[in-house]
Amino acid sequence: MVGRDVASCDLVVAVTLTPVSRQHCAIWWDADMRAYRVRDEGSSNGTFLESGVACDAPDGTVVPPGSVIYLGAKSLRVLLTKVSPTTDSAR
Repeated sequence: MVGRDVASCDLVVAVTLTPVSRQHCAIWWDADMRAYRVRDEGSSNGTFLESGVACDAPDGTVVPPGSVIYLGAKSLRVLLTKVSPTTDSAR
């Protein structure tokens, strides 16, 4: 989980970035697709691909490594890089 809530998020965003919700989005590696999946968790300002497409699919939007997503209408830019082989096999 990504967001401003220290207790429930694995990746915590600074509280000063108020367009980012307490529990903003989920990001996980899909080993079968060899890509990330990103799902907005009902945030107030949305989660978007660089193209502007919303990441609101219930099973997560497929996002290839090297892609950029935005949290809260471009208030936070996140670059999703490739996963190392050791991380990939561990999931």
